[in-house]
Amino acid sequence: MKPCDLLWSCATLVGAATASHDAYLWTVDAGNIKQVYNQASAISSWTAERIIARRKGASDSQYIDTASQDVISDLNRFGGWQPPLFGAGQSERPAKVFVRISGFDGAVSDFNTLPDVWIEKPESNLLNTFDTKVDTKNVCEYTIKPRSKNSVSIQYTYFDQTKTCLPQSEIESLPAMLALIVTVPTADTAAGKGVSSFHRTLLHLAATENIESTLLILPTISKLKKSTKSELKKRIETPFELPPVTADTPFLTSNKSSNATLPKVIPQYFTSKESCDNTTNSCMGHGKCVKTHGNQYRCKCSSTVVRTNDDGTTKSVQWGGNACQKKDISSQFILFATFGVFFLTVVGGAIGMLFSMGSEKLPSVIGAGVVGPRAQR
Repeated sequence: MKPCDLLWSCATLVGAATASHDAYLWTVDAGNIKQVYNQASAISSWTAERIIARRKGASDSQYIDTASQDVISDLNRFGGWQPPLFGAGQSERPAKVFVRISGFDGAVSDFNTLPDVWIEKPESNLLNTFDTKVDTKNVCEYTIKPRSKNSVSIQYTYFDQTKTCLPQSEIESLPAMLALIVTVPTADTAAGKGVSSFHRTLLHLAATENIESTLLILPTISKLKKSTKSELKKRIETPFELPPVTADTPFLTSNKSSNATLPKVIPQYFTSKESCDNTTNSCMGHGKCVKTHGNQYRCKCSSTVVRTNDDGTTKSVQWGGNACQKKDISSQFILFATFGVFFLTVVGGAIGMLFSMGSEKLPSVIGAGVVGPRAQR
Protein backbone atom coordinates (compact mmCIF):
# COMPACT_ATOMS: atom_id res chain seq x y z
CA MET A 1 0.00 0.00 0.00
CA LYS A 2 1.26 3.48 -0.74
CA PRO A 3 -0.04 6.91 0.28
CA CYS A 4 -1.44 8.59 -2.74
CA ASP A 5 -2.39 12.16 -2.00
CA LEU A 6 -0.39 13.17 -5.06
CA LEU A 7 -2.05 10.47 -7.14
CA TRP A 8 -5.50 11.61 -6.06
CA SER A 9 -4.65 15.20 -6.90
CA CYS A 10 -3.39 14.19 -10.33
CA ALA A 11 -6.49 12.10 -10.92
CA THR A 12 -8.71 15.00 -10.00
CA LEU A 13 -6.98 17.28 -12.47
CA VAL A 14 -6.58 14.80 -15.30
CA GLY A 15 -9.84 12.89 -14.76
CA ALA A 16 -11.96 15.82 -15.83
CA ALA A 17 -10.37 15.79 -19.26
CA THR A 18 -9.83 12.09 -19.91
CA ALA A 19 -11.65 8.92 -18.97
CA SER A 20 -10.02 6.32 -16.72
CA HIS A 21 -10.00 2.55 -16.94
CA ASP A 22 -9.28 2.01 -13.24
CA ALA A 23 -11.51 0.20 -10.75
CA TYR A 24 -12.74 1.43 -7.38
CA LEU A 25 -13.60 -0.36 -4.14
CA TRP A 26 -15.70 0.74 -1.16
CA THR A 27 -15.80 -1.31 2.06
CA VAL A 28 -18.38 -0.92 4.84
CA ASP A 29 -17.77 -3.11 7.89
CA ALA A 30 -20.59 -3.98 10.27
CA GLY A 31 -20.11 -2.64 13.78
CA ASN A 32 -17.23 -0.38 12.67
CA ILE A 33 -18.89 2.77 11.31
CA LYS A 34 -16.21 3.63 10.60
CA GLN A 35 -12.50 3.89 11.29
CA VAL A 36 -11.50 6.96 9.32
CA TYR A 37 -8.28 7.00 7.33
CA ASN A 38 -6.81 10.30 6.24
CA GLN A 39 -5.36 8.87 3.05
CA ALA A 40 -6.85 6.72 0.34
CA SER A 41 -4.99 3.69 -0.98
CA ALA A 42 -3.86 2.87 -4.48
CA ILE A 43 -3.26 -0.87 -4.86
CA SER A 44 -2.66 -3.39 -7.61
CA SER A 45 -5.34 -5.59 -9.10
CA TRP A 46 -3.64 -8.60 -7.55
CA THR A 47 -3.89 -7.14 -4.03
CA ALA A 48 -7.52 -6.22 -4.67
CA GLU A 49 -8.23 -9.88 -5.49
CA ARG A 50 -6.78 -10.87 -2.11
CA ILE A 51 -8.91 -8.27 -0.30
CA ILE A 52 -12.13 -9.42 -1.97
CA ALA A 53 -11.24 -13.08 -1.32
CA ARG A 54 -10.62 -12.32 2.36
CA ARG A 55 -13.89 -10.43 2.68
CA LYS A 56 -15.66 -13.41 1.13
CA GLY A 57 -14.04 -15.72 3.67
CA ALA A 58 -12.13 -17.74 1.05
CA SER A 59 -8.77 -19.27 1.94
CA ASP A 60 -7.75 -22.63 0.50
CA SER A 61 -9.20 -21.88 -2.91
CA GLN A 62 -7.10 -18.73 -3.33
CA TYR A 63 -3.39 -18.27 -4.00
CA ILE A 64 -0.71 -15.75 -3.21
CA ASP A 65 2.93 -15.18 -4.16
CA THR A 66 4.30 -13.31 -1.18
CA ALA A 67 2.91 -11.93 2.03
CA SER A 68 4.73 -8.62 2.20
CA GLN A 69 4.11 -6.20 5.00
CA ASP A 70 2.15 -3.91 2.68
CA VAL A 71 -0.14 -6.77 1.60
CA ILE A 72 -0.73 -7.83 5.21
CA SER A 73 -1.51 -4.23 6.14
CA ASP A 74 -4.04 -3.95 3.30
CA LEU A 75 -5.69 -7.25 4.22
CA ASN A 76 -6.02 -6.27 7.87
CA ARG A 77 -7.32 -2.82 6.95
CA PHE A 78 -9.82 -3.75 4.26
CA GLY A 79 -10.31 -7.50 4.79
CA GLY A 80 -13.47 -7.13 6.84
CA TRP A 81 -14.70 -9.46 9.58
CA GLN A 82 -12.71 -12.63 10.27
CA PRO A 83 -13.52 -15.42 12.76
CA PRO A 84 -11.65 -14.90 16.05
CA LEU A 85 -8.95 -17.31 17.14
CA PHE A 86 -10.92 -18.29 20.23
CA GLY A 87 -14.67 -17.97 20.22
CA ALA A 88 -17.82 -18.90 18.41
CA GLY A 89 -16.16 -18.68 14.97
CA GLN A 90 -18.52 -18.60 12.01
CA SER A 91 -21.60 -18.30 14.23
CA GLU A 92 -20.68 -14.63 14.79
CA ARG A 93 -20.26 -14.03 11.05
CA PRO A 94 -22.23 -10.96 9.91
CA ALA A 95 -24.37 -11.06 6.81
CA LYS A 96 -22.41 -9.89 3.78
CA VAL A 97 -23.35 -8.01 0.63
CA PHE A 98 -21.15 -7.83 -2.47
CA VAL A 99 -22.14 -5.38 -5.20
CA ARG A 100 -20.40 -5.19 -8.58
CA ILE A 101 -21.09 -2.47 -11.15
CA SER A 102 -19.44 -2.91 -14.56
CA GLY A 103 -19.01 -0.45 -17.42
CA PHE A 104 -17.94 2.72 -15.58
CA ASP A 105 -15.25 4.43 -17.66
CA GLY A 106 -15.22 7.73 -15.81
CA ALA A 107 -12.59 9.19 -13.52
CA VAL A 108 -12.28 9.17 -9.74
CA SER A 109 -13.16 12.88 -9.71
CA ASP A 110 -16.65 11.95 -10.91
CA PHE A 111 -17.57 10.51 -7.49
CA ASN A 112 -18.95 12.63 -4.67
CA THR A 113 -17.88 9.93 -2.20
CA LEU A 114 -14.28 8.87 -2.76
CA PRO A 115 -13.57 5.12 -2.70
CA ASP A 116 -11.53 3.42 0.00
CA VAL A 117 -9.32 1.73 -2.59
CA TRP A 118 -8.25 2.81 -6.07
CA ILE A 119 -7.34 -0.26 -8.15
CA GLU A 120 -4.76 0.57 -10.80
CA LYS A 121 -4.92 -1.35 -14.08
CA PRO A 122 -7.61 -3.83 -13.02
CA GLU A 123 -7.37 -7.33 -14.46
CA SER A 124 -10.07 -9.71 -15.62
CA ASN A 125 -9.36 -12.00 -12.65
CA LEU A 126 -11.29 -9.54 -10.48
CA LEU A 127 -14.45 -10.87 -12.11
CA ASN A 128 -13.59 -14.46 -11.20
CA THR A 129 -12.65 -13.58 -7.64
CA PHE A 130 -15.84 -11.59 -7.17
CA ASP A 131 -17.97 -14.49 -8.46
CA THR A 132 -16.18 -17.11 -6.33
CA LYS A 133 -18.57 -19.17 -4.24
CA VAL A 134 -17.87 -19.40 -0.53
CA ASP A 135 -16.96 -22.96 0.43
CA THR A 136 -17.76 -22.43 4.11
CA LYS A 137 -20.36 -24.81 5.47
CA ASN A 138 -23.66 -23.43 6.73
CA VAL A 139 -23.38 -20.24 4.67
CA CYS A 140 -26.37 -19.40 2.46
CA GLU A 141 -25.54 -17.59 -0.79
CA TYR A 142 -27.76 -15.70 -3.21
CA THR A 143 -27.15 -13.78 -6.43
CA ILE A 144 -29.56 -10.98 -7.26
CA LYS A 145 -29.58 -9.14 -10.59
CA PRO A 146 -31.89 -6.13 -10.46
CA ARG A 147 -34.19 -5.70 -13.44
CA SER A 148 -33.23 -3.05 -15.99
CA LYS A 149 -29.76 -2.95 -14.40
CA ASN A 150 -27.85 -5.53 -16.44
CA SER A 151 -24.46 -4.18 -15.41
CA VAL A 152 -25.21 -4.68 -11.70
CA SER A 153 -24.77 -7.89 -9.70
CA ILE A 154 -25.62 -8.24 -5.99
CA GLN A 155 -24.50 -11.19 -3.86
CA TYR A 156 -25.88 -11.79 -0.38
CA THR A 157 -24.59 -14.35 2.14
CA TYR A 158 -25.42 -15.13 5.75
CA PHE A 159 -24.53 -17.83 8.25
CA ASP A 160 -27.13 -20.45 9.17
CA GLN A 161 -26.12 -23.24 11.54
CA THR A 162 -28.92 -25.49 10.32
CA LYS A 163 -28.34 -24.67 6.63
CA THR A 164 -32.08 -24.10 6.18
CA CYS A 165 -31.62 -21.30 3.70
CA LEU A 166 -34.53 -19.07 2.78
CA PRO A 167 -35.96 -19.32 -0.75
CA GLN A 168 -34.65 -16.84 -3.31
CA SER A 169 -38.04 -15.11 -3.50
CA GLU A 170 -38.10 -14.43 0.25
CA ILE A 171 -34.56 -13.04 0.19
CA GLU A 172 -35.43 -10.61 -2.61
CA SER A 173 -38.44 -9.40 -0.60
CA LEU A 174 -36.45 -8.62 2.56
CA PRO A 175 -36.44 -4.88 3.40
CA ALA A 176 -32.63 -4.79 3.25
CA MET A 177 -32.55 -6.33 -0.23
CA LEU A 178 -35.32 -4.06 -1.47
CA ALA A 179 -33.36 -1.04 -0.27
CA LEU A 180 -30.28 -2.26 -2.15
CA ILE A 181 -32.17 -2.99 -5.36
CA VAL A 182 -33.87 0.41 -5.36
CA THR A 183 -30.82 2.55 -4.53
CA VAL A 184 -28.01 0.72 -6.34
CA PRO A 185 -26.74 2.85 -9.23
CA THR A 186 -25.77 1.71 -12.71
CA ALA A 187 -22.60 2.52 -14.61
CA ASP A 188 -24.41 5.51 -16.12
CA THR A 189 -25.69 6.88 -12.80
CA ALA A 190 -22.72 6.05 -10.54
CA ALA A 191 -21.12 9.45 -11.00
CA GLY A 192 -22.15 12.36 -8.83
CA LYS A 193 -24.73 11.47 -6.18
CA GLY A 194 -25.29 7.90 -7.42
CA VAL A 195 -22.59 6.22 -5.33
CA SER A 196 -23.03 8.69 -2.46
CA SER A 197 -26.69 7.79 -2.01
CA PHE A 198 -25.99 4.08 -2.27
CA HIS A 199 -23.07 4.36 0.17
CA ARG A 200 -25.40 5.91 2.75
CA THR A 201 -27.70 2.92 2.31
CA LEU A 202 -24.79 0.55 2.99
CA LEU A 203 -23.85 2.50 6.12
CA HIS A 204 -27.44 2.32 7.34
CA LEU A 205 -27.60 -1.46 6.80
CA ALA A 206 -24.31 -1.91 8.64
CA ALA A 207 -25.59 0.04 11.64
CA THR A 208 -29.10 -1.44 11.81
CA GLU A 209 -28.90 -4.91 10.22
CA ASN A 210 -25.28 -5.93 10.97
CA ILE A 211 -24.52 -6.27 7.24
CA GLU A 212 -20.97 -5.98 5.90
CA SER A 213 -20.80 -4.56 2.37
CA THR A 214 -18.32 -4.51 -0.49
CA LEU A 215 -18.88 -2.29 -3.54
CA LEU A 216 -16.70 -2.81 -6.62
CA ILE A 217 -16.99 -0.56 -9.68
CA LEU A 218 -15.21 -1.80 -12.80
CA PRO A 219 -14.63 -0.28 -16.23
CA THR A 220 -16.03 -1.87 -19.36
CA ILE A 221 -15.20 -5.58 -19.21
CA SER A 222 -13.46 -5.51 -22.59
CA LYS A 223 -11.03 -2.93 -21.20
CA LEU A 224 -9.91 -5.09 -18.28
CA LYS A 225 -6.33 -6.23 -18.54
CA LYS A 226 -5.92 -9.97 -19.05
CA SER A 227 -3.50 -11.78 -16.77
CA THR A 228 -0.50 -13.29 -18.54
CA LYS A 229 0.14 -17.02 -18.43
CA SER A 230 3.29 -16.54 -16.36
CA GLU A 231 1.33 -14.61 -13.72
CA LEU A 232 -1.36 -17.28 -13.60
CA LYS A 233 1.25 -20.03 -13.31
CA LYS A 234 2.97 -18.31 -10.39
CA ARG A 235 -0.35 -17.90 -8.58
CA ILE A 236 -1.27 -21.56 -8.98
CA GLU A 237 2.10 -22.86 -7.80
CA THR A 238 2.00 -21.18 -4.38
CA PRO A 239 -1.05 -21.85 -2.16
CA PHE A 240 -2.71 -18.84 -0.66
CA GLU A 241 -2.76 -18.63 3.11
CA LEU A 242 -4.23 -15.73 4.95
CA PRO A 243 -1.67 -13.91 7.08
CA PRO A 244 -1.73 -14.81 10.77
CA VAL A 245 -4.00 -12.70 12.90
CA THR A 246 -2.10 -10.33 15.14
CA ALA A 247 -3.24 -8.84 18.39
CA ASP A 248 -3.84 -5.45 16.79
CA THR A 249 -5.96 -6.83 13.95
CA PRO A 250 -9.32 -5.03 14.14
CA PHE A 251 -12.19 -7.39 14.84
CA LEU A 252 -15.79 -6.87 15.70
CA THR A 253 -17.07 -7.03 19.20
CA SER A 254 -19.41 -9.98 19.44
CA ASN A 255 -23.03 -9.13 19.75
CA LYS A 256 -24.94 -12.30 20.48
CA SER A 257 -28.21 -10.49 20.83
CA SER A 258 -28.30 -9.67 17.12
CA ASN A 259 -28.99 -12.29 14.48
CA ALA A 260 -28.69 -11.29 10.87
CA THR A 261 -30.67 -14.27 9.63
CA LEU A 262 -33.90 -12.95 11.13
CA PRO A 263 -35.90 -10.33 9.24
CA LYS A 264 -36.46 -7.07 11.05
CA VAL A 265 -40.23 -7.63 11.19
CA ILE A 266 -41.24 -11.20 12.04
CA PRO A 267 -44.88 -12.13 11.35
CA GLN A 268 -46.81 -13.97 14.04
CA TYR A 269 -48.37 -16.54 11.70
CA PHE A 270 -47.05 -18.37 8.62
CA THR A 271 -48.79 -20.19 5.80
CA SER A 272 -46.62 -23.33 6.04
CA LYS A 273 -44.34 -25.08 8.50
CA GLU A 274 -41.40 -24.74 6.11
CA SER A 275 -41.89 -20.99 5.86
CA CYS A 276 -42.12 -20.78 9.66
CA ASP A 277 -38.89 -22.78 10.14
CA ASN A 278 -36.97 -20.86 7.48
CA THR A 279 -38.03 -17.38 8.55
CA THR A 280 -37.60 -17.93 12.31
CA ASN A 281 -34.48 -20.11 12.01
CA SER A 282 -36.42 -23.03 13.52
CA CYS A 283 -37.72 -20.76 16.27
CA MET A 284 -34.08 -19.94 17.15
CA GLY A 285 -33.76 -23.41 18.69
CA HIS A 286 -35.99 -22.33 21.58
CA GLY A 287 -39.21 -23.93 20.38
CA LYS A 288 -40.90 -25.44 17.36
CA CYS A 289 -43.38 -24.45 14.67
CA VAL A 290 -46.85 -25.87 15.36
CA LYS A 291 -50.15 -25.69 13.54
CA THR A 292 -52.59 -23.41 15.34
CA HIS A 293 -55.83 -23.13 13.38
CA GLY A 294 -56.63 -23.57 9.74
CA ASN A 295 -53.42 -23.68 7.72
CA GLN A 296 -51.54 -21.24 9.92
CA TYR A 297 -48.35 -21.99 11.82
CA ARG A 298 -46.55 -20.15 14.57
CA CYS A 299 -43.67 -20.69 16.99
CA LYS A 300 -44.49 -22.44 20.25
CA CYS A 301 -41.73 -21.39 22.62
CA SER A 302 -40.32 -23.59 25.36
CA SER A 303 -37.99 -23.15 28.32
CA THR A 304 -34.27 -23.82 28.44
CA VAL A 305 -32.46 -25.15 31.50
CA VAL A 306 -29.47 -22.92 32.20
CA ARG A 307 -28.32 -24.29 35.57
CA THR A 308 -28.79 -27.36 37.77
CA ASN A 309 -28.28 -26.75 41.49
CA ASP A 310 -26.66 -29.17 43.94
CA ASP A 311 -30.02 -29.99 45.51
CA GLY A 312 -31.40 -31.14 42.16
CA THR A 313 -33.44 -28.04 41.40
CA THR A 314 -32.99 -26.31 38.08
CA LYS A 315 -33.02 -22.74 36.83
CA SER A 316 -34.63 -22.28 33.44
CA VAL A 317 -35.30 -19.45 31.01
CA GLN A 318 -38.64 -19.13 29.27
CA TRP A 319 -38.50 -17.79 25.71
CA GLY A 320 -41.02 -15.61 23.90
CA GLY A 321 -41.50 -13.50 20.81
CA ASN A 322 -42.67 -14.42 17.32
CA ALA A 323 -39.41 -16.32 16.72
CA CYS A 324 -38.72 -17.30 20.36
CA GLN A 325 -35.80 -14.87 20.22
CA LYS A 326 -36.64 -12.98 23.43
CA LYS A 327 -36.39 -14.02 27.04
CA ASP A 328 -39.84 -14.13 28.64
CA ILE A 329 -39.69 -12.18 31.90
CA SER A 330 -43.45 -12.09 32.48
CA SER A 331 -43.27 -14.34 35.58
CA GLN A 332 -40.57 -12.18 37.16
CA PHE A 333 -42.55 -9.07 36.30
CA ILE A 334 -45.75 -10.49 37.83
CA LEU A 335 -43.88 -11.46 41.01
CA PHE A 336 -42.26 -8.04 41.27
CA ALA A 337 -45.51 -6.22 40.49
CA THR A 338 -47.46 -8.31 43.04
CA PHE A 339 -44.88 -7.64 45.75
CA GLY A 340 -44.89 -3.95 44.86
CA VAL A 341 -48.68 -3.71 45.07
CA PHE A 342 -48.72 -5.62 48.39
CA PHE A 343 -45.98 -3.41 49.83
CA LEU A 344 -47.76 -0.23 48.76
CA THR A 345 -51.02 -1.55 50.24
CA VAL A 346 -49.40 -2.28 53.61
CA VAL A 347 -47.65 1.09 53.72
CA GLY A 348 -50.80 2.90 52.63
CA GLY A 349 -52.89 1.07 55.25
CA ALA A 350 -50.40 1.88 58.00
CA ILE A 351 -50.35 5.54 57.04
CA GLY A 352 -54.15 5.61 56.92
CA MET A 353 -54.41 3.98 60.35
CA LEU A 354 -52.02 6.51 61.87
CA PHE A 355 -53.93 9.35 60.24
CA SER A 356 -57.29 8.09 61.55
CA MET A 357 -55.92 7.68 65.06
CA GLY A 358 -54.45 11.16 65.01
CA SER A 359 -57.70 12.73 63.82
CA GLU A 360 -59.82 11.39 66.74
CA LYS A 361 -61.00 14.04 69.28
CA LEU A 362 -59.59 14.00 72.79
CA PRO A 363 -62.08 13.62 75.74
CA SER A 364 -63.46 16.94 77.13
CA VAL A 365 -62.35 16.25 80.76
CA ILE A 366 -59.04 14.50 80.84
CA GLY A 367 -58.91 14.24 84.65
CA ALA A 368 -62.55 13.20 85.25
CA GLY A 369 -61.61 9.93 86.86
CA VAL A 370 -58.97 11.37 89.18
CA VAL A 371 -60.03 12.07 92.81
CA GLY A 372 -58.51 15.19 94.37
CA PRO A 373 -57.07 15.37 97.92
CA ARG A 374 -59.50 15.71 100.86
CA ALA A 375 -59.19 18.26 103.70
CA GLN A 376 -58.14 16.75 107.04
CA ARG A 377 -60.32 17.34 110.12
